[in-house]
Amino acid sequence: MRKIPVEAQRRRRLLAGLAALLLIPAIALGVMRLLFFSRSAGEDAGVGEEAQLSAIGGRKNIYDRNFNELAVSFRLASIYARPLELKDPETAAKRLAASLGVNEAELLTSLKAERSFVWVGRQIPEERVSKILEANIKGVHVIQHAYRYYPLHEVASHVVGFVKDDQGLAGIESSYDNILRGGGAYDPALSKAPVPPAVVSGKVGAHVVTTLDLRAQRELEAKLQHLIAETKAQSGDAVLLLPASGEILALASAPAYDPNRFWAFTGDERKNRTIVDPVYPGGLRSFFWLAAALEKGNVPMAAPQPATEAGAPPPTPPLAIWNEVQDGVYLSPELMTLAAPAVPMPAEEKRLFAERIGLCGESPIDLPEGVVAAGDEITLAGSDGQKTLRGLPASCERIALGNGQAATDAVSLLSSFCRLIQSRPVAPHLLLGLSDGHQLWRVPPPVSPLKGLAQPIINQLRGVLAKQPSVGPGGLVVLESLVRQDLLTTAEPVVPAAKAAAQPQEQKQAQPAAQPAPPRYQSVLLAVAPEAQPAIALAIVLNGAQLDLGKPSPARGAAKEFAGQALHYAAEKTTLPAWSTLAAQEAADYKKWLALHREPAYQPMAAMTSTGGAMPDVKGLSLRKALQVLQQAGLRFKVVGSGQVVGQQPAPATPLKGLDQGMLELRAGQMQ
Repeated sequence: MRKIPVEAQRRRRLLAGLAALLLIPAIALGVMRLLFFSRSAGEDAGVGEEAQLSAIGGRKNIYDRNFNELAVSFRLASIYARPLELKDPETAAKRLAASLGVNEAELLTSLKAERSFVWVGRQIPEERVSKILEANIKGVHVIQHAYRYYPLHEVASHVVGFVKDDQGLAGIESSYDNILRGGGAYDPALSKAPVPPAVVSGKVGAHVVTTLDLRAQRELEAKLQHLIAETKAQSGDAVLLLPASGEILALASAPAYDPNRFWAFTGDERKNRTIVDPVYPGGLRSFFWLAAALEKGNVPMAAPQPATEAGAPPPTPPLAIWNEVQDGVYLSPELMTLAAPAVPMPAEEKRLFAERIGLCGESPIDLPEGVVAAGDEITLAGSDGQKTLRGLPASCERIALGNGQAATDAVSLLSSFCRLIQSRPVAPHLLLGLSDGHQLWRVPPPVSPLKGLAQPIINQLRGVLAKQPSVGPGGLVVLESLVRQDLLTTAEPVVPAAKAAAQPQEQKQAQPAAQPAPPRYQSVLLAVAPEAQPAIALAIVLNGAQLDLGKPSPARGAAKEFAGQALHYAAEKTTLPAWSTLAAQEAADYKKWLALHREPAYQPMAAMTSTGGAMPDVKGLSLRKALQVLQQAGLRFKVVGSGQVVGQQPAPATPLKGLDQGMLELRAGQMQ
C-alpha cells in the first residue's frame, strides 16, 4: 500500500472539513424544508389515523339548525425537538413522555443525540399539544396545520361558501368570517344577544348555527335539479322561508359546485343565483299592485277583473291552464282571478310602493353577494384600470313601468311577497345563533328597515289568497307567471320580422329551412301555506325552460310534493345535542376527509372567470383581496404560503390571452 505523505493528509482533512462546512447550510435548508415546507397546500405529510380534530382555537364550525355539520376544521399537530437547544434533556423527556404517553427512556436517548432535530410525535391530540405548549419547554416546537372540510360537498354550497388561507371568500364563510375565526372587531349586533363578551369583542370565535334545515335543503335542491332536467332549463334557484320570522330553511341554486375544490369551478357556477340572477316578476306584479290599490282604497273587491298592466290590450280568452295577458307573458288561473286596481295607478306610486316593500333595490339577505345586487352597475378599481360590472338590471322605476328590464332577485321577490301577507316585515336571514358546542346563544333576527302594511290590508290580501283553490297539503296556494325568454334583457337578440323580410330573395333561398327552436321561458312560482296564517313561503325560478303551455307547470307539481314536509320542518324546534354527539360527528367527518384529502382532484387551485385583458398587480394585498381583484383574470391560480402577496405569475400587465394558469406567492408580515 502506498504511503500518503503527511502534507497530503493534512490537505485532504482540510478539504473534507471545508466540504462539511459547505454542507451545513444545505442540511439546514433541508431541515427547514422538511419542517415547514414539506406539506404544500394539497399534499399530505404523514397524516395518520391518530390525527385529531381541533376543539380549541382555529376556525369554528358551521351548522344547520339541527346541528348537522356544514363546514368543519381539522388541526393536525406535529412536535419536534432541537437537542442542541435543550438545557435539561432529562426534565424535557419526563414532561414530554407524561404528556404524550411515550417511553421516557427512548425519548431521552433521542433528545441527547447530537442531531439538529428529532421528531417527538406526529398528529398529536389537541389536548396533549395544549399541555406541551403550556409547559413552554425551550427547544421543543409545535407545527400545526389547519384544513377546512365541507362534508356535504355540493349541498348548500352557495350558502356556506368557501375558505382559502383561512379567509372566507363567499357565503356564510365570508359574511361571518370574524366570528368563525375570532380575532375580529367588536360587533355591536351581538351585544343584544346573550353571547359572551369575548365573542362580542371578537377575541374568541364561535360556531355559527344557521337557519337552514339540511333535510329541507337536500329535498329542495333535488326538486330543483329534477325540474331543470325535465324542462331543459339553463339554470334555476329556489328559496324556502318562514314568513313570521324571516328564517330561511333552504336556499338552492343550480348549477352547484363543491367548495372542497372551489378552484375547479367557474365564477358563474359559484355565484348564488338566488341573489344575483335577475327574476322578472311578469304577471306576479298584479298581486303587488293589488296590495297598493287596497292601501289606497281603489279596489272594488266584489267585481274582480283580469290582472293586466295598465294600457295593455285585452287578454285573449283564458286557456285551460295558462292565460296570455301580454305578448309572451302568461299567468296561472289564480292570478287571473285577482282584482286589478279600478283606478289606474301612476308609475310613481308604483315605484314608491315597490321600494317600500323591498321588491327592488339591495338584496336584504345576510350574505356578501347581496351587496353586489344593490345597484345596476358596480365599478371595481384595479391596477389595470376600472371595470364596470353589470348587476341586476333592476330599479324601482323599471319595476313600476313593467318593461322587459323590470327585474328583481328571488330572495327579494319572496321577501316582499311575505311582507304583504304577514304583520311584521322581518328581514330574511341565515344566522340562527352562535355556539361553543356546549350551549346555544340565539341571535335576535335583524330588524327590517322596511315598513309593513296595515293589518286590515294584510287581512284583505290573505282573504284574496284564501279564495284561491288549494293545490297541495296544508292549504298550499300557488301563483305563477311565465315570461318568454326573448322578451328579457338577458336573452339573445331576436331578428325582427320586418328585418328578416327585407333580406334579398337570393339570400333567403340560399339559407336552409331551419326548424324553429321551441320557445323558452322564465318560470316564476310563489307559494304559501296555509293561506290564512302562512307558515311557509316558497319561490322557484327556472331560467330558459322549455314548457308545454297545454300542461300544468312542473314547478307546481314540485311545490305540491314539497309542501307537506316543509310544513313539518317549519314546526320543529331547534335543540342542542350532547357534546359527545357533536364530537362523534366530527370524528366521522374526519375519516371521510382523510380519504378525500389524498385525492389529486382536491389539489388547491383558485378558478377565475375569464374576461381577457392584462394581469392586475396584486402585490401587497391579502389573499382575499387579491382573489377579488383577480375574479376577472380568467386563470387558475396556485397559492403558495400565507399572509400577503409578495410574488405573482404572470407578472403585472402581462397579456392574459393564451394563458390558463398563474401562481400567487404569499408571506406573512408583508402588509403595506
